[in-house]
Amino acid sequence: MADLIKLLRGQGFDYIDGPVRNQSVLQIWDKKDFNKNTLFGMLNSLFKSPIKLIPYESQSLLVNYSSTVEYNINVGITALEELLKTADFASLGLSAKINSGKSVSIAYDNAKTVDYSYADISNFFYNKKTDFKYSNPELLKQANRNNLLLITGMLYAKNLEVHIKTTTDLDSNLGVELTKLANSKINFALANSKEIVMKTDLGTSFPIAVKAFKLKFDKGRYVSMRLLTDHRGDLF
Repeated sequence: MADLIKLLRGQGFDYIDGPVRNQSVLQIWDKKDFNKNTLFGMLNSLFKSPIKLIPYESQSLLVNYSSTVEYNINVGITALEELLKTADFASLGLSAKINSGKSVSIAYDNAKTVDYSYADISNFFYNKKTDFKYSNPELLKQANRNNLLLITGMLYAKNLEVHIKTTTDLDSNLGVELTKLANSKINFALANSKEIVMKTDLGTSFPIAVKAFKLKFDKGRYVSMRLLTDHRGDLF
């Protein structure tokens, strides 16, 4: 199995590995401290420009069930529960039902990207008529300190496959119980006495990775932007 996180970083995306999942394209975030991000707002609410930005949407063929994110059991259950919250499945109580074990692997399919090109974003900021939309001292201060992150791309998926491996035998009825709690919208089945597999088409796309650029300003004037894939940890 390929490492999904490494695969995504090779495409300029960072896997979303935290509880915050309200990211969307053309948001501007303030990254003052490592892993502490504050949302400023949408690009068009903070800047005015005659340049109209057009997104590019395409199927992400590289993201499929052959690439996984691997976790130790407790971290993995926590990550899975946070992920399921975005699809309104917070009441399954996985952490109470599976509280010891070996590992959790998460994979995705039916994925797509929504992206704005580097050239289009650069043209937006370089245009002489582009300016801050209104007086915003904090935004200007963080811009001049190179703390602004602009999300130019998002990767979404509809399908989810999770393998949970334990070190003790699972209740033989656990798969049926969890499937019932999920109103049959998620299928749980025992692969063997120590592994349960979860599969679902969540019906709606949910975010799994983000492409972000750090914006560089000098005295309020745009200078450049740099792709930011954070190899020390996750952006979000």
